Amino acid sequence: MYERKSPEIARTPSVKCSKFDDRDFIIQYDKHQVVNSTALFFCKDDHKILDGPNVVTCLSNGKWSSGPPICKNPLNCSKFDDEDFVIFYDKEPSINSSAVFFCKDMNKKLEGSNIVTCLPNGKWSDDPPKCKSAPTVKCPKFDDIELFILYDNGQDVNSIAVFFCTDKRKKLHGKNLVTCLPNGQWSGDPPKCKVTCPSIEETEGMRVFYTKNLDEGSIAAFLCSYPRTRFGVVWTTCKANGEWTDPPPKCISSSCFLEKLFDVIPENVVPVVEGVTSDTLPLNFSLHLICKNNTTLNGSDTAHCGENGTWEVSKVQCPPSVKCSKFDDRELIIHYDKEQAVNSSALFLCKDDHKKLDGPNTVTCLSNGQWSSGPPICKTTCPMIEETEGMSVSYTKGVDEGSIAAFHCLEPRTRTGVPRTTCKNNGSWTHPPARCTLLSCPLDQLFDVVPANVVPVMEGVASDTLPYNFTLRLTCEDNMMLSGSDVAKCGQDGKWQVSSIQCISGCVLPRIENSELIIEPDKSFYRFGESVVLSCSTGYVLNSDAVRLMCLGTSWSENVPECRKK
Repeated sequence: MYERKSPEIARTPSVKCSKFDDRDFIIQYDKHQVVNSTALFFCKDDHKILDGPNVVTCLSNGKWSSGPPICKNPLNCSKFDDEDFVIFYDKEPSINSSAVFFCKDMNKKLEGSNIVTCLPNGKWSDDPPKCKSAPTVKCPKFDDIELFILYDNGQDVNSIAVFFCTDKRKKLHGKNLVTCLPNGQWSGDPPKCKVTCPSIEETEGMRVFYTKNLDEGSIAAFLCSYPRTRFGVVWTTCKANGEWTDPPPKCISSSCFLEKLFDVIPENVVPVVEGVTSDTLPLNFSLHLICKNNTTLNGSDTAHCGENGTWEVSKVQCPPSVKCSKFDDRELIIHYDKEQAVNSSALFLCKDDHKKLDGPNTVTCLSNGQWSSGPPICKTTCPMIEETEGMSVSYTKGVDEGSIAAFHCLEPRTRTGVPRTTCKNNGSWTHPPARCTLLSCPLDQLFDVVPANVVPVMEGVASDTLPYNFTLRLTCEDNMMLSGSDVAKCGQDGKWQVSSIQCISGCVLPRIENSELIIEPDKSFYRFGESVVLSCSTGYVLNSDAVRLMCLGTSWSENVPECRKK
């Protein structure tokens, strides 16, 4: 949260409203009774409640928007008959206090609301519930000949049964857990225990086919795709102990030995083996061939591994070595990577640090003994000026010595700095570049346009002055709900743009996706004292006895229940 600061700004004399009689009240004035300020009332006697508005506003005519409220004694609610109940009162049965009911007989269940609230009229928000006997329902035990079964609560309604196979070589087929339903039936049939073998991985070039999936007695057959050859069994069978009779085969292709390639190519030709990690290469694998002396290879530059495991290479040869001549280096630093041989490179740098290359910085020696381009020239140039947001730069002669760079700002931005700068002979500009900036909004001025109990969310904000188009999210203090747009935006004129907003007390209901909960009335926000009635869609019931909730300021009278299947 941002701490409100009071900027010292000269103001003209303002209209003020007179103070109220505070014999019965604690009164908080937010801005010394000036126009649009507010007065907030509390009863000095904590046992009394306000009758009338708790907040009034000072109008431009020097009058308050309303007279002060009155502090009255609230009406108390009478206690309930506790013959059948254990009743907990959170405080004496006064306004907004609650009464919570439990049946004395643990074999009975409540029918009705288990919590009620004392209203300002001295009446409870609902009648007391009733304690009624609930019938005992149990689900039958399962056959445990092949199964080990755990019951968590003696087969009672909502208890569960968990299944395990007594024979560890077998696995469950079906659900391993079922629930006892209110009708005395389990939610599903028990699973069966079957012998299964592990799934066989299909490696590259191999397919696996099963006669009975992975069950006992199933046969797994193996097929190798061309040109791979199978090494191992044709099929294997799933045994009663959950293992296969034989390990799966391997599908291996024909291959070529890398050392044999040198028997079919000239001595000055070599293969490019980058990325090759084996001396034996598979069928159809290809290698790129080059000349040792970096001359251009005559003939096909590919060696191919044939179906019979031999290398297929066309007639190839490398021409004699060719060199390119050195360049004039009076103004240049030149790096040659391979003594000017064919396909080697020359890299250029200017000896004078104030100058830059005009032309290619790298050239290549061609097979005809000539370089791919002439050398570059060293010229004095200035660095290119970055065009920041909202600014464009125009040059008279590019970035060469003597060129003038002019700065142009696009509306609504304003230029800060020189309108132009010139490239000097030392490769630097006469002036630093201008900046194009937007008007900004002082954070303090935001508090002049929002209500007193509205504050901005300052997370990630590190400055007291914020730029054009910057937005701040607004929120209410004291857990109140904001009514209206929650965004303040810095306008082009440097002033904050805020819609009409206010803070109100109330509650919201948590929303669960795909929930079967029915809420009446269904609203996004409920004011203090409003109630909702809860029920479930057909086939579902509430998981608690709470069917009515009341908004008690910023929270509900009890937790919101969920719907579960009957």
